[in-house]
Amino acid sequence: MSHIISGLSYACRKYVKCDLAARSETGWGWTRKTASGLEPVSDRDITDSYFAVTPLLFFPEQSGTRGFVGRVSDPGHPLNGQRIVAFTMSDGDDFNFSDNICGAWRFLFGNGELDLTDLYRPSMKGDDILFGYGIIATEKALIEARLD
Repeated sequence: MSHIISGLSYACRKYVKCDLAARSETGWGWTRKTASGLEPVSDRDITDSYFAVTPLLFFPEQSGTRGFVGRVSDPGHPLNGQRIVAFTMSDGDDFNFSDNICGAWRFLFGNGELDLTDLYRPSMKGDDILFGYGIIATEKALIEARLD
């Protein structure tokens, strides 16, 4: 029997096409994949900032929901308009965006070829892909409370 080690409540799917608050965190580090290799990302406007994200499609993992594909929808933010693939990294299940917030998300930004064959670790192929971490909730105040 398979077990989801990290997953979202099915009810999270109601947030398709709704803006959510996200915060990027330096956490385990940020990396940009380019044609010449991997480069560290230190721009704090990217690695330590709040932005809005709009889920467009939630993807399942066997019997649960692991994350989503969406867009950064925050004019003025350096990643505005970028596609985001976001998936949970914290142990647990039934996470949501309000009262059971997942404390660690993996973020992938870019327009590379999306690879969802391994839903435990979704990826993008191509150049100019940004990899990082953060947290997502229905509003910024919930993130701030979680981080306090």
